[in-house]
Amino acid sequence: MKYLMLVYGNQEKWDAIPAEQWPEAIAKQEAFNTRYRETGELLGAYGLADAVMARLV
Repeated sequence: MKYLMLVYGNQEKWDAIPAEQWPEAIAKQEAFNTRYRETGELLGAYGLADAVMARLV
């Protein structure tokens, strides 16, 4: 069974993260992705577009 999850990103929250915290945050996310990719539970984790590009259909 496979699932798809879309998560809305809040640009204001992203902008509030200090630049010196980005390397640690990215490393944690990469470790998470690697762990679950290796078990076959994660097929991909990709940004689709900025929230300003979102459209309601």
